[in-house]
Amino acid sequence: MPLAGHGLRPAPLRRRPGRPQLKRGPLGSAGMFVVRLLRGENAAMKPSPILVLTTCLTLGACSAEKAVSDGTLLPIEHIASVVLSPLDSASYQVILDQNTWAAIWARMVADHAPPAPPVPTIDFGSRVVILAVAGEIPTQLHAFRVDEVRLQSGILQVTVVQDWPASQCGSLPVVTHPVDIVSVARVATEATFLTKRISSC
Repeated sequence: MPLAGHGLRPAPLRRRPGRPQLKRGPLGSAGMFVVRLLRGENAAMKPSPILVLTTCLTLGACSAEKAVSDGTLLPIEHIASVVLSPLDSASYQVILDQNTWAAIWARMVADHAPPAPPVPTIDFGSRVVILAVAGEIPTQLHAFRVDEVRLQSGILQVTVVQDWPASQCGSLPVVTHPVDIVSVARVATEATFLTKRISSC
């Protein structure tokens, strides 16, 4: 009489589904300048403290709106956000051509360890670039961003938000030079800028 269980094989074990593994991109750094490229998937990622390239797509694929009415809120394509940039004088600008764009980008990445990130491709036939430079700030802001862009009477109305730390939240004793760069459809070539100072903390 065979022993109980003799000659029997256990059913094959089924692998338990595991958690998906996050693919982490390389983060290159040198000195005080760091670049992180965000590629492909819409995964939540913490921003780099210095420079975040929020898109690495070719903006030339986007076409300008043919009919945009007054007051229309324009979709924004973020290109870059910078905390410690070499641009230390406050300025706001609409960039309309490749030469100007390439020159400004070269200044912004001048302190980056080689190889510096290449200038993002923009189709200036259908897009414009909006550059917001905060200048010298005596702390690290919670945010510095182009918040919205509207078309009003043939002019782009750009709202830029500076989110300052409130006194009860504390702040870092560091001088920063924040920059935000976005692109919108080329429905106008002039702009007015409104800066809003808020404290979310």
